[in-house]
Amino acid sequence: MALDLYFLNESSTRRISQYLFRLFNVKVSHVTIANWTKKFATYFRLKSDKLLKDVDLSDSDEWHADETVIFINGKRHYLWLVINSESRVIISYHLSPYRYAKQAFSLFNDAKKFGSPRAIVTDRLPSYNVPIKSTFKDTVHIKVQSFRDDISNNIIESLTKHLNPIIKV
Repeated sequence: MALDLYFLNESSTRRISQYLFRLFNVKVSHVTIANWTKKFATYFRLKSDKLLKDVDLSDSDEWHADETVIFINGKRHYLWLVINSESRVIISYHLSPYRYAKQAFSLFNDAKKFGSPRAIVTDRLPSYNVPIKSTFKDTVHIKVQSFRDDISNNIIESLTKHLNPIIKV
């Protein structure tokens, strides 16, 4: 998690240290986190370059977004995700104790670096409405109600179903 925060969210090592202490009651020196980043940076770069060399994340017609509940130290949090429907790659995520538009803005502002899809498929959570409309002006927001709709969010629902047992904290 510390490396994720450093490499993907561009957080400082001091902020990560404070975050780990507040959230998990784990004391890790910011110097230790800096050492981890130096140690694993080359490895992560090689792995990600190898995995993503044939994937064009900017050329997608459709993204799927969803949030799922996870419990961290007994407290409810939401893991927000956006995936590219063609590659099934997670292009953005956000962890928060809240499910408001502010968190959706954060999620989509991060995803925006991969371009603008023609459509974003979500459930009917109202928190998605304004962030999608203002972040992706020419993108159609498709809100699905149930698994029986013609267009579904099954791709990301399936992903979160498989992630939940893995990320229990």
